[in-house]
Amino acid sequence: MSKLLLLAVLSVGVLLASAPLSAVAQNGKNNNKTNAQKNDERRENDAVQKAQKDVNAAEKTLRDAEKSARQAAEKLKSAVRDQSKAAGQIQKRRDDLEAKHADLVGLAEARRTLDAARKAYETAGAPILKQVAETAQYKEALEAAKNADRRLAALRDDNEGDDGDRLKQMVEAAKTKQLPARLEREALDAEESLKPERTKLKAAEEAVAKASDAMEKAVEKDPELKSAKSAFEQVKDQVAAARRESAQEARQMADARQKLAREQQDLQQKINADRKDDNTGKNKKNKK
Repeated sequence: MSKLLLLAVLSVGVLLASAPLSAVAQNGKNNNKTNAQKNDERRENDAVQKAQKDVNAAEKTLRDAEKSARQAAEKLKSAVRDQSKAAGQIQKRRDDLEAKHADLVGLAEARRTLDAARKAYETAGAPILKQVAETAQYKEALEAAKNADRRLAALRDDNEGDDGDRLKQMVEAAKTKQLPARLEREALDAEESLKPERTKLKAAEEAVAKASDAMEKAVEKDPELKSAKSAFEQVKDQVAAARRESAQEARQMADARQKLAREQQDLQQKINADRKDDNTGKNKKNKK
């Protein structure tokens, strides 16, 4: 074999031997890239799954909080009903005792005198009140009183706010509600022609107050009345405790709703990021 032929054969052998090695190297590079993409995909899927679990947990927390809030609200309503019943028991016993002792202490006669004096005063003051009702100041006060009455109703049903702040707003609304009556009272007090009726009314009011004090002393040792008062105080404390509990549960429910909203937003962001990433080629494009 000539030297040229021998060199040619050797060259072909080298090429044939090196070709598979080059292919293996390229395949290894491709495999490494695919593994990196798979790792990225796995991390993104894990992040989405974790976010979904967080959403599921937040939904359960909200359901539990809503249930607790409903239970606390019902407990408050029940306590308020019990308080109303307890107050009714006090009034009923007082009525019974007054029916028994009113004539003895002069309360019944004092009240009849007061009713007559009040009617006389109202009749004499009617023209004055009519003039007051036609003023712009009174009309504005009347409108403000209507708004205050609606505000009071809303505050009574509000179990979520701070008790101290709610009470302060209720006091202010109650004052506003009394504006029309205050204007009427000021006009009547300033009217000199009503002085005789006003004097009789004041004397009748003092007589009723004196007779009421005598009545209170006569019935204050009554066992049933004492028991009714004690029951009312206990229920009043229960109402206060139930109101605090209801407000706390309402705040926890609001916090749970906010947490769920945050977790849902976080989940959506992770899903969007996972969809946008192309690290898995065709498989990524098929994600919905």
